[in-house]
Amino acid sequence: IQFDGDNIRTKEVALSSDTILKPETISLHYGSGGGEWHQNFIQKLHGKNNGLSILEGKPGTGKTCYLRHLMGELKETHRFYFIPTASMGILSKPEFIGFWTDQRSNYSEKKFAVILEDSDGALMTRGTDNRDQVSALLNLTDGMLADFIRIQIICTINCSAAEIDQAL
Repeated sequence: IQFDGDNIRTKEVALSSDTILKPETISLHYGSGGGEWHQNFIQKLHGKNNGLSILEGKPGTGKTCYLRHLMGELKETHRFYFIPTASMGILSKPEFIGFWTDQRSNYSEKKFAVILEDSDGALMTRGTDNRDQVSALLNLTDGMLADFIRIQIICTINCSAAEIDQAL
């Protein structure tokens, strides 16, 4: 997702075929229960229209690699959107609702997932610097707006999950 002024648009980026990991690679990198956890996560993404998922781990633990795998595996049923860390303020823009309305009419057969990498700041306990982002995430994933927009938001964080806002 790109945002400049009042204009919100998308730019498609193709993933290479090597993003999909073999089951033994998932077990190697994410532990012996990694494959089972992945299948359960896939079921949740297929079963729910909206929600928030948070992948916690120190830098370099494979969160981005896993997200690439997930996007590659679900490309037929889901449409993925990436919002860069510097642009997370877009979540609270009124124009964002119109953007999703347009996307929904263009890709009505797909489920939508938004990727927010390194989103620690947007998820931390509410303060003057992130209040709007936390509120927007709550509304988009669990509020009345979530029923209309129908997106899954998948965040990665490097901090401890204990530090994120309790409402999330």
